[in-house]
Amino acid sequence: MNMRRIAIRSEDAELCDLLKMWLGDAGYEVSGGGDCAIIDADTCPGEGGEDEKTLYIVSSPGGRAHELRRPFSHTELTSAVRRICSEDAGELVVDPTSKRVTYRGDSVALTAKEYAVMRLLYERGEEGASREEISTVARREGGKETNAGDVYVHYLRRKLSLLTGEPGGEIIRTVRGFGYALTVR
Repeated sequence: MNMRRIAIRSEDAELCDLLKMWLGDAGYEVSGGGDCAIIDADTCPGEGGEDEKTLYIVSSPGGRAHELRRPFSHTELTSAVRRICSEDAGELVVDPTSKRVTYRGDSVALTAKEYAVMRLLYERGEEGASREEISTVARREGGKETNAGDVYVHYLRRKLSLLTGEPGGEIIRTVRGFGYALTVR
């Protein structure tokens, strides 16, 4: 994954530290300039609004913007940043707010179990998730099979292959002896 730079404009040092940590974990570099910016409405009210409980994620080339109301989770932040500051049209987006998954802008209809497995894989990225972790998530959502993780990864691959025109293994790769990981973010 290419390193993407994010600029943060806020006078709230605690918020900046938290954003830097979360974005760093997600593979972003926080710097003075960047491919997109996160603007704290409390710091820069002229940038987007009067509500101090809102962050604005804005793409530098000028267009897209997203409001993120506080409090928000790590996953909500990183999903919004990926959606707004996407590297290319091939991006996979897992939106925890709407529980939607999109690839190149096209939605993928997933069951609750499939979504839970996809979200785990998305959060782990290239690091991946073990078969046991994936099976635990699938069973927590109601799966009864002992190999629930493998079953739901198979379902995800099949659904994603309909969008990509490629075998699903191109997006979800098998990590031999461990589990599965995403190749597209």
